[in-house]
Amino acid sequence: MKKIFFILLPFAILFLQAQEKQQNKSEKIKVGDLVNINFIGSNIISKKAELVICEAYIDRTDLEPLLLEIPMTKSASGWSCTLELSDPKSRFIVYRFVSGDLKDDNNGEPNMITVYTKDAKPIEGSHLSAGNFYLTGRYFEIKRKADLKEARKEFELEKKYYPRSWQAALGIIDVDLKENSFDEKKTKIKKALEKLYKSNIGNEDAVTGIIGIYERMNEIVRADAIRGDAISKRPKGKIALAKEAAQLRAEKDTEKRVTLLENLLNDFPEMEKNVRQSYQQNLVRAYLQLKNYEKAGELLSTIEKPNPTIYNSIAWPLIEQGDQLDKGILFAKQGVDLLRGQTIADKPSSMRVKEWNENNKYTLAMILDTYGTGLLKAGKNDEALTAFEEAYQQSDGSDPEMNTNYIGAVLKNQKYEKVMELGFSCVKKGKETPAMLDHLKAAYSYSIKSGVNFDSLNIEDKKRYEEMLAEANKIKVEEMRKKILASRISVPAVDFTLKDFNGSSTTLSALKGKVVIVDFWATWCGPCKMSFPYLQKVYEKYLNNESVKFLAVNSWERQKDYSDQLLNAKKFIEENKYTFPVLLDEKTDDQYKVISDYDVEGIPTKFLIDKSGNIAFKSVGFDGPSMEEELTQQIEILLSE
Repeated sequence: MKKIFFILLPFAILFLQAQEKQQNKSEKIKVGDLVNINFIGSNIISKKAELVICEAYIDRTDLEPLLLEIPMTKSASGWSCTLELSDPKSRFIVYRFVSGDLKDDNNGEPNMITVYTKDAKPIEGSHLSAGNFYLTGRYFEIKRKADLKEARKEFELEKKYYPRSWQAALGIIDVDLKENSFDEKKTKIKKALEKLYKSNIGNEDAVTGIIGIYERMNEIVRADAIRGDAISKRPKGKIALAKEAAQLRAEKDTEKRVTLLENLLNDFPEMEKNVRQSYQQNLVRAYLQLKNYEKAGELLSTIEKPNPTIYNSIAWPLIEQGDQLDKGILFAKQGVDLLRGQTIADKPSSMRVKEWNENNKYTLAMILDTYGTGLLKAGKNDEALTAFEEAYQQSDGSDPEMNTNYIGAVLKNQKYEKVMELGFSCVKKGKETPAMLDHLKAAYSYSIKSGVNFDSLNIEDKKRYEEMLAEANKIKVEEMRKKILASRISVPAVDFTLKDFNGSSTTLSALKGKVVIVDFWATWCGPCKMSFPYLQKVYEKYLNNESVKFLAVNSWERQKDYSDQLLNAKKFIEENKYTFPVLLDEKTDDQYKVISDYDVEGIPTKFLIDKSGNIAFKSVGFDGPSMEEELTQQIEILLSE
């Protein structure tokens, strides 16, 4: 097999020169080639790094993208590896270099490879993939600055080699919409859409895309007419299914959702296997909301590869309520067995091995925790302790609730020294809960005298416990502060102006000179809701400090209209009696603007902005009660600067 050599140079100008030389080569990369990739280090990944991985995302025709994680070999000149392009469906490659948490994407200009046929013609879809990358600025985790000019060029190249590509035609129309207001090109765009529609009237995928463009242009009448015509021709086709799915998404009543899901699964027997499984799992969850555990279990047993977390969703309420304890324990055990039986072959093709392993470990820990709770309620203390201990190990002691359940089981087994060892260790790591501290206090008391509660201890014994706890808390704060200082960054914060519930505007740049906490959240987000009581506590700490401002930005909501989003968020905040300031993110072209500008990938995500207007800290997710202390420390560090 032939080898094609690529060199990534650390500076953008040199990289562009290298790319220009590659483009002048007559030899094109084809399936079956070996691609040697070299990396000589950069200002992101030092030349002294010991381990560098080449992450190559391969876009494939009619298949999910494939992520290759290729370890690179170090030499005096840098690192090198060989990418074997063996998948016959390969059409486009994007790659970058990773060393630990550091990711080098060539200064925001990630490396791209177009794959060719044996007769040196670009494989169908290769330029389309490149065009979409330029258009959206994202391919999985690899990002670049969107470039409409380059996107148009790639779509036009796709059309040149494959004139019947409706995807490329839609891509060009999408560029037109983004480059100009609709009114400026209204006639031209509508004419192009109608021409595309007539030539693809029997292609449901193409027609779906055309309907979407018309809806984005607010041409609802025309979109509905095309949709109606397609459904009349194929009442059980993809467009009919999409219409039913839209109705399902809009339905809030759970009983009605169950009926819609049942009808959808019955009425569309030709839907793709993975789509059917997704709807089946949604129906299982809907049954669970109605507490119809029998139907949920029956349906779950028919799904070929269910998400293991669904077993936990069924098991937990049965165990918590206690009236069907045996069934709950059985469902939890099935989830545990399912996870233990998974192999690397079950990993999604585009997911990192490390992330897949970590997700499996945590999910297994979560279900083991549920399983242990059931066993404990059933009086099987030794088995419960084994399950809780494994959950603790699988989660690496990172989950305060799981830690609490484990320590509670140890306490129930009267292993008081073990409780104190584990409990103080969790406190030092900031992974404790109030319930765990109760367990710890009880174990300390029982270790002095069996059956005696803490209040009955003498002053000296109480003082010794308080000193031990204070020392553990001191270590926690010191370690937390070290980690916070090590995570300090300095990136200019993107300015924005958003309105609150009363329509008053807040501009970020106007708050320069203050420490600003920007917290992105949504009303449907479980971790967001769990974090808010702690955000409220920290907000109240600094309520009278004019140098600290909190901005909870409501985004990624499912309401289409801004007014509906406002009412939804306002209702949530008022019902929960939160008083921190809330701003509403706004949509541009169906995308929430500010959360996109901040490249948020999951919520809740908090950004702490220093007095100079730079992002100083970023945190993703909710990690338990320690959030209160961590956020306080971050604020104090920035106030002291």
